[in-house]
Amino acid sequence: MPTENSRFNVINKEIRIKNKLTIVPIGDIHYNAPMFARTPFREWCKKYRARVAAGDDVWFIGLGDYLETMSGSERKQSLTGVHESTRGWLDEKINENIKALAECLEFTRGRWIGLLSGNHNYIDGDGNTATVMLAKMLDAKPLGVCAAINLNIIVNGRTPMTYDIWAHHGRGGGRLAGSTANSIEAWAQGLIGDLILMGHDHKKIAIPVPRLQIVGAHDNVDVADKITWYCRTGSFLKGYEKDKPSYIVERALRPVALGTIEINVRRTNPHTIGGNRYDHLTTEVTL
Repeated sequence: MPTENSRFNVINKEIRIKNKLTIVPIGDIHYNAPMFARTPFREWCKKYRARVAAGDDVWFIGLGDYLETMSGSERKQSLTGVHESTRGWLDEKINENIKALAECLEFTRGRWIGLLSGNHNYIDGDGNTATVMLAKMLDAKPLGVCAAINLNIIVNGRTPMTYDIWAHHGRGGGRLAGSTANSIEAWAQGLIGDLILMGHDHKKIAIPVPRLQIVGAHDNVDVADKITWYCRTGSFLKGYEKDKPSYIVERALRPVALGTIEINVRRTNPHTIGGNRYDHLTTEVTL
């Protein structure tokens, strides 16, 4: 098991935007797997390639499991005693898939908040993981399985505003619709932030959780909503296809909507207290 599959990172990143920041989490791609949803993935690439070319402030964050490589438990079982020549052949095939995926995602280069690790994270004979290799090709920062991300968002050169993200490749999920929400909420109970992201179970959900905060200063104070979004981030792995085997079918798991979610962050100023304006960042999530 690579250390990044249990590593926790804390990072800061400054992002300058004109108006609206779009954050697109993408993980559980399982690129080139037998059930990889190639057409939806191509359409996704086409959509966001156009957005980037148009000058939109779109940034990406990786949630792990970019390729359909062996999980940690599978690696322990299957690579023990493998001949060096066999290992070299496997390294070559995995590297070809990583390069092909990087070519598809070339338009995202330099627009990554970071790439998290996942449980499907192949390690080659030199000790490099699939996540690290892909991150290097896309000029992105490789992260562990979990990260706390502090964004300083600067809108049109104004004072930076803080936006906090907690991201984890994910665990569990469950079969029922409420189970995946319960899993992320159980983790999020101990966290304070604007956005909580989790992948792994291939579902897409977005739940706004309102909390009250005190705004203002001195005698000019009031209360206002602060919403934290709990999100599962989707996948590009199909579950059910005619005459095709899959572990989704074998385990009688529910089908999921393919693709990613999209998070849009804007600066607003809804509160004026004692003549002072209190700006904050608002979030909208689309599935």
